[in-house]
Amino acid sequence: MLAIRLVAKCFLVLSLTSVTQSTWAQGSPGWAEDLEFLLKSIDEIHPNPYGVHSRESFITAASNLKSQHSELSEHAAALEIQRLLAMVGDGHTEWARMPESLRGDYLPIIFRPFVEGWFIRTGDPAYRPLFGKPITGIAGLAIQDVLDRVLPYVSGENEIGKLDDAANLIRNARVLDALGITDGIAKTVSFTVLESDGSESSIEVAVTDESWVQPHWRDVDKLLNPDVDEPLYRLLDGNYACSWLPDDQLLYVMFSEIRNDNDSTIEEFFGDVYEFASVVRPSKFVLDLRENSGGNLDLNGPVLRGLIANPEMDQPGKVFVAIGPDTYSAAMNLSVLLERYTNSLFVGTPTGATPNHYGDTRVVELPNSKIQVEISELAWQNSDPRDDRPWITPDIPVNPSAALFIAERDPVLETILDFSPPESLAEEFGPPMARWRRQNQLQEEIWPALLSASARPISHVEGGRGLKVESCSVR
Repeated sequence: MLAIRLVAKCFLVLSLTSVTQSTWAQGSPGWAEDLEFLLKSIDEIHPNPYGVHSRESFITAASNLKSQHSELSEHAAALEIQRLLAMVGDGHTEWARMPESLRGDYLPIIFRPFVEGWFIRTGDPAYRPLFGKPITGIAGLAIQDVLDRVLPYVSGENEIGKLDDAANLIRNARVLDALGITDGIAKTVSFTVLESDGSESSIEVAVTDESWVQPHWRDVDKLLNPDVDEPLYRLLDGNYACSWLPDDQLLYVMFSEIRNDNDSTIEEFFGDVYEFASVVRPSKFVLDLRENSGGNLDLNGPVLRGLIANPEMDQPGKVFVAIGPDTYSAAMNLSVLLERYTNSLFVGTPTGATPNHYGDTRVVELPNSKIQVEISELAWQNSDPRDDRPWITPDIPVNPSAALFIAERDPVLETILDFSPPESLAEEFGPPMARWRRQNQLQEEIWPALLSASARPISHVEGGRGLKVESCSVR
């Protein structure tokens, strides 16, 4: 069993800190009242709050928190509220917004996991020596040890989906203090990286109040490879966009958010896409959901219906759905429907949510701290009721590579372009309704490099091949 899974399943073990105390966190009746109100709300609202941990475990965790209240700073206490929410094992049950006590101190970098390890995707160019190198340690702790402390505070349904949120918590200096990773709210945090020769080097990163990407920040790939063209998926703007690759006879749709754009609705856009497809008759159709974390699931209908209504295109080996950790919520619902009712092949890394999951949250406010939390109140069962997979596993797995990212390459699209379906494809994958049953659906042996925090030097990779791209508008 994977180490991260063990961490994610563990019971509540308190993280204590002795920073400046607040009245709310020092054991006034308000602290206990908030915990009781939270447990009562979870119990009343969530359809299945004790699927991962028993009700007794929640009660014990809350009781331990009550008894330790005097040792918690206000921001540490707020973080413990999130840990109780994370015990539900549902990605939608979490803070509605980050509590005020945890805001104001951030590291000016954004980093994510790749098969070579964790590395910075964008950040303040003042820290260029860190760019393009796997992170091996933070504040003197190995990156795996940091993750082990952070992951129990991340709401989610599987290990893949939790990693991005874990990275966002790690760049919060108040979180690092609350977890004992730093001694107090640090003004600088040391990052250790792996050099190409296998040695390690460290640099201090100054904490700022910049909570998200700033205009002067630079993407690592653009900074290290300024003369290479960006991959197609990063060139397209808006919630959805379409491109036609005539030389490859491939129709590509980037679908990044399930919300209507100002220029056209989802129904209008996909109506145009499928009309264009009926004219050009593509050999391959790609629906890219890798960066789609959801939206309004009521808008999914035109996407699914249009594909089903086009039997010439909806054939094994012709339709590809690109997925990854950010494929979540309403985009997860769409993925499951495509898996169940079409001949789509899934390409990329596992989805960030389970096929059957909980969502449609209700926001409640804790009476004393005023922390707002959201709790799922609906069970979405778009797949078979017996489907307990932690994710949709790609039919064609493609691990995210930092080397390819830096080289401005898109390994998912390249894999699809190079894919030649075997004659036995239809028989091998069987009818769509039964695909969730396939043996080796989890393929967990493929993902350890992504799920662990082990690091290896990032090798040099040449830029990708040029693609001839045209508009696919029929208007």
